Amino acid sequence: MNTYVFRTWDSGKNFGGYLNRVLGLIPNPDDIIVITDGDVMFLTPYWGKQIEEITEANPDVNVFGCMMNRIGVKLQMLSESEIHNMDVPYQKDIAIERASGPDRLTVIPTNGPIAAACMWFRRSVWDQIKFKEDSIRFDIEFCFDAKNKCFKLGIASGLYVFHMYRYGSKDPANDYKHLLK
Repeated sequence: MNTYVFRTWDSGKNFGGYLNRVLGLIPNPDDIIVITDGDVMFLTPYWGKQIEEITEANPDVNVFGCMMNRIGVKLQMLSESEIHNMDVPYQKDIAIERASGPDRLTVIPTNGPIAAACMWFRRSVWDQIKFKEDSIRFDIEFCFDAKNKCFKLGIASGLYVFHMYRYGSKDPANDYKHLLK
């Protein structure tokens, strides 16, 4: 098993199409695919190993997300008070604490969606569900299709990442102009 990480970007803003093209290069069905936004920062040096350990410890979960300081999916946000805190050393302390705590491998079941800001799954899941082409909701639709295939979704409570998430926007949860063609 290998783990591959992709930052999602496409100049033509066809993010689902981009993902489908690059994920088709992953060789093995058991390989783990991690997709992130370009403004996500992993805060521990062992985040990749942690993703592998979370995946292995939760074999019944097919699509994973994690906790963040800023995101539109409320279940993935640590707390409302963190949304304006852009102090990276402070956020790193949170990540280290969560990664070493008793819930470091715990996954909270969800019906979705899971934000593509940081999402992962095995190649075998993607083999059955492709991302929607030319959609700004490619992550939401992927999760919806996963649920329709009876795949389980979950949020890893021990993995915490820093996400700029449209910093400076008055309404970050509804600011999609960067996704539109």
